[in-house]
Amino acid sequence: MSLSRYLKSYKSVSRHWCVGFAFIFLLKNKGIKKPEDDLIDFLEPSGSRTTARNGTLGPSPFISMSIQQRSQIRRQVRKTRANLTALQQQRAEQTVTLQALDLIQQRQAQNIALYLSFDGEISTHALIKKLWEQNKSVFLPVLHPFAEHHLLFLRYLPDTPLVQNQFGIWEPKLNVQNVLPLNELDILFTPLVAFDKHGNRLGMGGGFYDRTLQHWQKKSFIPVGLAHSCQQFESLPVESWDVPLFAILVG
Repeated sequence: MSLSRYLKSYKSVSRHWCVGFAFIFLLKNKGIKKPEDDLIDFLEPSGSRTTARNGTLGPSPFISMSIQQRSQIRRQVRKTRANLTALQQQRAEQTVTLQALDLIQQRQAQNIALYLSFDGEISTHALIKKLWEQNKSVFLPVLHPFAEHHLLFLRYLPDTPLVQNQFGIWEPKLNVQNVLPLNELDILFTPLVAFDKHGNRLGMGGGFYDRTLQHWQKKSFIPVGLAHSCQQFESLPVESWDVPLFAILVG
């Protein structure tokens, strides 16, 4: 599908859905520093995206087209998301918080990974506060200091010291005593830039969550995306490394 068709599809969807309408998107049986435009694809096409299908380094023409499509989609969605009003953001946060708490109760989850919202993402502050009140264990992603493009998940408490990472995102100060093995998580809530009806997730381009979510079906946790309704596409360009989510909660 051409790039123009993807953007046309997105504009049609955003025009109808980015008005505060809320729903839960579930895949059954599948289980504050604003970045500059050149930071949108801050690590792409590095990492897995530089490996062509024949095993040689450097993107093939087909992969390059996909990267171009993804970059255009990121820019378009971020622009739309940035235009949401404070009231729309507040309503989205309230809706997603209730949905997430209901899912957590259904799954009887105790160890929950979240993230601190960034660049117009739905705020997670209310959800984190509620989880603390319920004595749930909250964990936040931290850039791995040695394994490039990988994440660690550290316990997050009200008095946890925070630092800004290289992308301007707040994360807990690294303390190995607070690291939780990935397989001990129950739910991993992920940020995203765009998603489609198949549960495909388009992130910021660094591949951090792609690596984290590999083979999640064989692990203890379920990955759940959080998104505004205006981030939905009919279909996204996907590659072999993309991992569909278990669910997407939409506000």
